[in-house]
Amino acid sequence: MSASPATQALEAARKAIAEAEAIVRYARKRYGIVGRAGPGPRTIRFRPAPAPEIEGPDYFLSDRELAEAKAACVMLAIAKLGGRAAFYRAAGGHLLRLRGDRDRGEWSEILRHECRLSIRRAYELIALARGKQTLDEARAATKARVKKFRKIKGRKR
Repeated sequence: MSASPATQALEAARKAIAEAEAIVRYARKRYGIVGRAGPGPRTIRFRPAPAPEIEGPDYFLSDRELAEAKAACVMLAIAKLGGRAAFYRAAGGHLLRLRGDRDRGEWSEILRHECRLSIRRAYELIALARGKQTLDEARAATKARVKKFRKIKGRKR
């Protein structure tokens, strides 16, 4: 005697429930989930992390100084594309005018936030602008510094 379609559907549902319970048991065991799930499917409440308070910068830039910072960034972007010394010198000139008579802490913060530069790189560009160093000399010094660092780093391994 063959089972009716309703009985077959009921058996299929019981089988699906048993498989689902086996999957839940396996997941609980594997991920260390304890506690009762309750009558419905277990949901994890998502609580987003509180947004950090955004603080403004500790420095003030006039329109002219902001234009100098943006011009330095643009000159560096152009120089990276073409590698021309003139653009590096122009960026150094903009940074020199931006520096003014600020203290080192404030200037480093401006460089980091506005131009995404380190103080070392800014001083290197200013030296190029003043003519104290050529681009080839700056690249050679950087190459030597990196080579020395990698040699020291290789010893520690």
